[in-house]
Amino acid sequence: MGTIEPSSHLARDIAGDLVDAGLLREDDRAAATQVVAARVPHDARRTDRPATSRLAAEVAGYLGGILVVAAAAVFIASQWSRMGPGARVAALLVSALVLAGAALAVRRTAPAEHEATPLARQARLLLAGTLGVGAAAVAAGAVGTWGMQVAELEEPRPQQLGFGVACLLMILVYALTRTAVAHLGIAITAPLTLITLVLTQDPPRRAALVVAVMVLALGGVWLVLTERGVLRERTLGQVVGGVLSVIGAQTTIADDRSWIAYVLLAVVGAAAFVLYSRTLDWPYLGTGVVALTLAATEAAVDLSDGALGAAGALLVAGAVLLGASVLGLRLRTRDGADPAR
Repeated sequence: MGTIEPSSHLARDIAGDLVDAGLLREDDRAAATQVVAARVPHDARRTDRPATSRLAAEVAGYLGGILVVAAAAVFIASQWSRMGPGARVAALLVSALVLAGAALAVRRTAPAEHEATPLARQARLLLAGTLGVGAAAVAAGAVGTWGMQVAELEEPRPQQLGFGVACLLMILVYALTRTAVAHLGIAITAPLTLITLVLTQDPPRRAALVVAVMVLALGGVWLVLTERGVLRERTLGQVVGGVLSVIGAQTTIADDRSWIAYVLLAVVGAAAFVLYSRTLDWPYLGTGVVALTLAATEAAVDLSDGALGAAGALLVAGAVLLGASVLGLRLRTRDGADPAR
C-alpha cells in the first residue's frame, strides 16, 4: 500500500464527524485530522500516495489538456475577425462543450472522501472546477455573441443574457465541485447580473440606489449562506460577503442623497463588528474597519464642504482606523483570543 503517513482514513473520518457535529469548524478539519492521526494505532495507518508512474501519467495528461486548450484559443483568436456571426457562436459553443466534457470527466474520476487523502481529492476537484468555470465563461460568451451579432438584440439584452447564463452555470459548477474558483465565479457574475438587469435602456429614476440595495442585499445573503455552511469556503465567503456589502453601501454615494451612503456604510461597519465579536473571524474585522473609515471620512469631507482638504480627510481616516483597530483588539482580548493571531 505504500509508506506510513499520518493522515489515515480513520483519522480523517473522525475529524469529519467532529465537523459534522458542529464541534469543529470546517477550517479546523485538516489540523484535527493530523492531531487524531497521531493517536491512531500504527497498523491502522496506510497511505494513498499514487505510484510514480501513475502520477507522471496524470501530470502529462493535465499538461496535454492545457496545450490543447491553448491551441484552440489561439486558433479562434487568430480567425475571429474572419468568422461570421454564426461561426463565432459555433466556435465558442464547441469550446464550451469540450471544456465541460473535460470537467465532467475529471469530476467523475475524483476519488470519494473515504478512498483518498483530502489533498488528492481536492486537487482533482479544483481542476474540475477550473475547467467548469472556463466552460461557463465561454458558454456565456457564446450567448452574448449570439444576442449581439445573430439575434441583434437591443442593448443591454445581450449582456443580461450573457451574465445571467454565466451566473447560472457557475452555480451549477459549484454544486458539482464545491471549489473556491467556482465560488469566485459566482461572486463575480451574480452582482454583474443584477446590475445589468437594473441598468436597462430606461433605468429607474434612482438606478444607483436600486443597484446599491440589490448588491447590499446580495452581500447579506452571501454571509447567511456562508454561516449556514451552504457555501463551504467559510473565510472566502465572509470576504466576498463583506466586499459586496461595502460596495453596495458605497454605490449609493452616486445618488443625490449622498448621506444614505454614510448611513449604510456605518450600519455595515457596525454589523460587521457585531459579527466579529461573536466569531472572531478576521474578514468581519476588515469589513468593519473599511466601512466605518469610509463612512466617517466621506461624511466629514461632505459636511465640511471640502474645507477639511486632503490633510483633514487623512486625519479623520487615520483616527477612525486607530479607533476601529483598538475596538477589534479589545473584542479579541475580551473573548480570550490571542491578539497576535
